Amino acid sequence: MNTDALMVDLYQIATLFAHEKIDPARMNQRVQMSFFSRKVPINRNYIMFVGLRSILEHMKQFNHHTVSEMVWELSKHPMIGPALAKRADIFSQFQFNDFNIMSMREGTLAFAAPGYRENGDPFIINDRHINVYEPYMQVETNFILSKLIETSWLSYINYESMVASKAARIVSVAQNKPVLEFGQRRTHPRAAIDASYAAYIAGCAGTSNVAAFVKYGIPAIGTMDHFAVMASEIESKNEAELSFFDGFAEVFPNDATLLIDTYNSEQGIKNAMTATKGKLKAIRIDSNVSISTIRLARALLDSNNCSHVKIFVSDGLNEKMVRDLASYADGFGVGENITCSPDSATGVGAVGKLTINGYGKNTIKVSQGSGKMTLPGPVQVFRTKDRDIIGLLGEQFDGEELLTFPDTLPSIEESRVFAKTQMDALSPEVKSIDGSQYTRKIIVSDKFAELTTRLVNEE
Repeated sequence: MNTDALMVDLYQIATLFAHEKIDPARMNQRVQMSFFSRKVPINRNYIMFVGLRSILEHMKQFNHHTVSEMVWELSKHPMIGPALAKRADIFSQFQFNDFNIMSMREGTLAFAAPGYRENGDPFIINDRHINVYEPYMQVETNFILSKLIETSWLSYINYESMVASKAARIVSVAQNKPVLEFGQRRTHPRAAIDASYAAYIAGCAGTSNVAAFVKYGIPAIGTMDHFAVMASEIESKNEAELSFFDGFAEVFPNDATLLIDTYNSEQGIKNAMTATKGKLKAIRIDSNVSISTIRLARALLDSNNCSHVKIFVSDGLNEKMVRDLASYADGFGVGENITCSPDSATGVGAVGKLTINGYGKNTIKVSQGSGKMTLPGPVQVFRTKDRDIIGLLGEQFDGEELLTFPDTLPSIEESRVFAKTQMDALSPEVKSIDGSQYTRKIIVSDKFAELTTRLVNEE
């Protein structure tokens, strides 16, 4: 059974039957939805959007067979089963590729902030300064498909954008030194592939994940583990380390990067230099990493004619640690602080909401006083050097249009280059990792502001 195609919250199916009961014609309607984050996660200034490739791959799994499987499994459900028995053909006219997407390119930076009018005044409705956001994606599709895509699309956007945003922060402070994504053992195996992809788009130089290398061609980079030395131990720890280092260098004479802290880091460095007989390429320190320990390692290498040997570090690194160590180390391996992003571990707050319903009515969620108000659409976002402008689709303003119809996806390398140009264009304040809230100024068009105001105040 293809469980990927069943990644749907149950209420999406339950409400579908209620819609059909209220108005059978609703099943043939067309709707428009927007996918966005109302705000940027705490202590962040931007979100790097990634997830489009996974969404398009996911949609290829919808076919008559997967829908038949879904109907069969749902027939056994105590709540849905009886309703399905009365309307077993509800998915019979289902069109699997009936959707039109406007999307940001992967690697685009998205912002959310209090909005301003075209004349520079704050965007205020009923004495409240309205927070505005930039949609990652907008989709026009049939009513039934709109119910089946929301959950899975949000899963991909939330996780991959979370990982990409965190990786981009870390890469931005590494002084152009390589950051490697090492976090697959900290997350679900299938999510780990998406994490490697998102981190690579965001600027990581490679991954430890072999599956990501096979699927996407992302450089797979690895050295050795503590297991290797410990498994070599017969009597002497020192002899075990020397023995394995020697064997590793024999097998990989051009790639001898050795982990030196299994027992004693200083002795480990000496053993690495001795065993490799001048073939040592780099060492990796995975414990007690600090400026002083890196300096000691550098001094020991330099005093033994190994100035060419690079020093890579790992050990629970995050962006602030990488920033502090960047002048001393030659590269970084980062695990859970990319794939799990513990300071923003619930994704990027992405949600999907209806903007135009099947009766052609512009619609928003007001949720008075909750801070969960949505905005109308569809829209276009125009990016200039110092601000973004949100206008209703069809309006024209100066600037780069961020939402396009992705007829073909850029290559992974093209997306990676594009993401770098996005980061390079950030001001130092917005790029800051210190937790201060800086963002781009977001202007809303007069027509957008007028429509939003009218919808908020409608009965």
